[in-house]
Formats: sequence, C-alpha cells, structure tokens
Amino acid sequence: MDKKLKRQLNVAFYTPEPVKKDSFLKKLRPREITTTEMISQQLPFIRKTVWLMAVAVLTVAVIGSYAASESTVHVIEALAPLAAISACLEIQRSYRYQMTELEMATRFSVKSVLFARMLIIGLAYAVVFCSIAPILSVRFGISVIVLASRILIPYLITVSICLHIERTEVGRKNRYLSMAIACLISISVFWIGNYDMANLTEFITRWGPLVVVLLAVLTLYENYKTVNTMEAFA
Repeated sequence: MDKKLKRQLNVAFYTPEPVKKDSFLKKLRPREITTTEMISQQLPFIRKTVWLMAVAVLTVAVIGSYAASESTVHVIEALAPLAAISACLEIQRSYRYQMTELEMATRFSVKSVLFARMLIIGLAYAVVFCSIAPILSVRFGISVIVLASRILIPYLITVSICLHIERTEVGRKNRYLSMAIACLISISVFWIGNYDMANLTEFITRWGPLVVVLLAVLTLYENYKTVNTMEAFA
C-alpha cells in the first residue's frame, strides 16, 4: 500500500485516545457487597412457610401461657420437629426445583447462598426459642435450661437426620421422606411427654444440656457437609 494512501486512511479513521477510560471501566464493575448485605438480600427468597411456622410456635406458646394450659409445653416440643423440617426443606429447595446449576452461575456461589439461608433460618428459630423458653418457664415453673433442652433436642435431632437424608439418593428422589420422619419424631415426642413424663424430666435434668451440645455439634457437621456437597447435586 502506498504511503500517501496509508496516511489518508489514518486520517479518515483516526481513533482518539480514550478519555477517562479507567473511571469508565470502574463504573462497569459491580459494587462490592458486604456479607451483611448478601445475607439480607436472601431474606425475600425464603418461603413464607418458614416464617409462618416460627410465628405459629411463638403464638402457641404465648396463648398457652396466657391460658395456663398444661399441654402447652408438650405441644411446643411436638412442633419443634415440624419447624425443623420446614428449615431443611427450604435449604434443599434449589435442588428440588433443579435450580442448582443456575445459582452456581450467579454472582454469589451456591455455597454462599446456602450458608446465608441456613444462618437466617437458624437465627430466626433461635430468637423464637429464646423468647418462649423464659415465658413458659415462668408460667409453668420449669427450669429454663430444662425447658430449652426439651425444645431443642427434638429440633436438633430432626435437623441432623433430615439434612443427612436429603443428601442421599433416596432422600433427594423422595420429597416426602424427610417430612414423614419429622412427623414421626413429632408424634413420638408428644407421646413420651404425655405418658412418661417422670423419666423424661429426670433424664433432661441430668443430661439435657450435654445432649443439646452434642446434637448442636452434629447439626453443625451436617450443615457443613450439606454446604460442601451442594455443588455435587447439580
């Protein structure tokens, strides 16, 4: 190509130097989001059934305490496994609706989203249980530690078992298996509370706090395994 034509082409198609290129590129980058913001953004995605169950447990405790109904504590104990299964099913919702691959391609990793939802639901039920334990303790003259143990033991047992089952092939294919186990635990707790209260109270008084700690460790382990194996479900 002749030099004159080359100069003319350079003049005709001259590209100016980019102005404020760096600042423009910075504007295109997504804003840094803190952990607190990320967790708060997950709140609208948690189904209403989880919140309704938490409100139901709190409502039963308040009404039962006001009416001085002796069966209130037994009912709360029986509701604890049902609250637990609502949390477990919420955690596994991405897999059940085959959204795991889509969530893995989003800004936040599926592990981060799952951890955030676990944290939100866990804190919600912790607030509920911490609120009702003193109320029931004062009303029915039961030690707070004993009462909290009676509520937390069936809750933690259900969470641990159901999280483990949901990771198995059978549990992932049968959506009602975990619900059936939670209902069975709920019925068993209610039956034991009504027909073997003396032995139950003695056991909880002696070993309740230790059992709660051991179950809490097991539950944390099951949560950890669930978070770290979620990508394998995709």
